Amino acid sequence: MPANVEQVKSSFGAVKCPNGDCGHILFEAGNRIRRKRPHKVLCRKCEEETIAVACLLNESDTGRLTVRLCCAQCGEDFDRRVPAIRKYCHGCKTYHLIYFLVFLGLPPV
Repeated sequence: MPANVEQVKSSFGAVKCPNGDCGHILFEAGNRIRRKRPHKVLCRKCEEETIAVACLLNESDTGRLTVRLCCAQCGEDFDRRVPAIRKYCHGCKTYHLIYFLVFLGLPPV
């Protein structure tokens, strides 16, 4: 194979089914998503770094995960929403909702 094809293949990695011993590959994701730490989410009030204190999931809207963030400096609480990817595993015949927390560092929508 040409070098550029190998380079593209090596920049992706398998995301496997989390169901016990299934191990089927659900899809491939870029290594930047898989290995990069999320950007720091700064407080919109004092611009200090925040911490995630809770994840909230609405049973009637599982297409997004709400992450509650808190600033230890000023006490401000605010939410960020992370979209879901729904993927079917052909190995164990189960749907999985996948949330990429790397998207927390993006500006709110």
